[in-house]
Amino acid sequence: GGGADLTPAYLFEEDATEFHQFYRDLCDAHACADYKQFKSWCDSYFYLPCRGETRGIGGIFFDDLADEGAADFTRALARSFIPSYEPIVARRRSMTHTPEQREWQLLRRGGYFGFNPL
Repeated sequence: GGGADLTPAYLFEEDATEFHQFYRDLCDAHACADYKQFKSWCDSYFYLPCRGETRGIGGIFFDDLADEGAADFTRALARSFIPSYEPIVARRRSMTHTPEQREWQLLRRGGYFGFNPL
């Protein structure tokens, strides 16, 4: 199994659109990869009912993929992390943040803990 998701502290619609399009295109290039199903799995996997929230903007997630081409798709996915994220970082890395925004970022990061043990 595998996947990729994005969890920004602040949502920028263009980043979300670009990220999802990147993985839609990756899935479309592999017959064994169903973007709609993988996105749905990701949305379910990273949802906490007790908090009523998702971990981020989603992405793709799959498990037990054994169809023809699965190994090639999984390798392509592994090679996709940097190319999917690098343009977003390039756009956002010079942004400044107020102390209140920095506190919010730390609070959101601290909340990741709840997504792993639950």
